[in-house]
Amino acid sequence: MQKLLDIWDFQTLSPILLKIITGNPESRMGKLADIIVEIKAPSKTKPLKGFKSIQPMTTLNEQCLGIFFDAVVLHTNIKQDF
Repeated sequence: MQKLLDIWDFQTLSPILLKIITGNPESRMGKLADIIVEIKAPSKTKPLKGFKSIQPMTTLNEQCLGIFFDAVVLHTNIKQDF
C-alpha cells in the first residue's frame, strides 16, 4: 500500500484522475481519490451497523466486489452490443 501511495504522490503532478472502488472512502487512498465508487459491504475494518451475516466479512466484501464487477462487464457488453 505504501508503494502505491508513493507512486501517487509522484503522479499528482500530471492531470490524471485517481478513481477507486472501495468500501471505505475515509481510507488513505479514498482521501487521495478524485472519484470514488463506494461499495457498501461490511468488512473486518468497517462493519455496517445493524447488518448481520454468517459469512466471514472478508468473503462478503469480496463477493460484493465480484457482483459489482460482473455488473460492469455486463453493462459494457450491452453497450458494445455483444
